[in-house]
Amino acid sequence: HQQLPTQQAADFLNMSRPHLVKVLNDGVIPYTRVGSHRRLYFRDIVDYKQRRDAERRKALDAMVALSEALGIYD
Repeated sequence: HQQLPTQQAADFLNMSRPHLVKVLNDGVIPYTRVGSHRRLYFRDIVDYKQRRDAERRKALDAMVALSEALGIYD
């Protein structure tokens, strides 16, 4: 149930705060507002990180498979 401000969430995700705000505005991660400040639930941040990491692994696997098919690793 812990909520984090955008700067702490951005630090956890290893991204800039402005980029995180763009991700939030795109609706990728849910958040709440406390006055003019955005707050994110830690569980939502972890869920996003896991999805992002899985997408990155999938893309990397595809790049490796393509490189192997083209004989780059030979």
